[in-house]
Amino acid sequence: MIDINKLESSCGSAVCAYRGKGVCNSTVKDYCPMYTIYKPVYFVEKEFQKCNPPCSMKNVHPALLKLLDDLRREAGIPIVLSCVYRSRQHDLDHGRSGNSAHTLGLGVDILCRTTANRFKIIAAAIKLGVDRIGIGTTFIHIDIGDSDILPSNVLWVYDSNGKAL
Repeated sequence: MIDINKLESSCGSAVCAYRGKGVCNSTVKDYCPMYTIYKPVYFVEKEFQKCNPPCSMKNVHPALLKLLDDLRREAGIPIVLSCVYRSRQHDLDHGRSGNSAHTLGLGVDILCRTTANRFKIIAAAIKLGVDRIGIGTTFIHIDIGDSDILPSNVLWVYDSNGKAL
């Protein structure tokens, strides 16, 4: 399992205020300055703006950014992002719970259209300690979750409409 608490405490607060569990000096509640700590090797800001809905690297937890780099290196193939961060309101507007890993900046959907690449991405994710994986027909969801909200050690599939089963 990936320990995001180690990274969260690096900003000086006891627990990351971005996720609503601590005290932070930042006055902007939906962006924390510590999110600039990790600069990805394989990804650039423009790739996050192409996601649906578009987002920014600053919306993504640095541990997930590092995981994406590690995943790219381990899988040995390009990683194309289709969805990373979604606001809670966007999730609610689309019939979701509003509490997904995407709304916390902890989840990502990766475009994947071949069985060989699907295997490489999933095998690499498991090797790297990812314990939350969803498999769709054209994408793979991975996240580093939050055990207080989302269960660990789960694998799920999506139906043809993209709904998790």
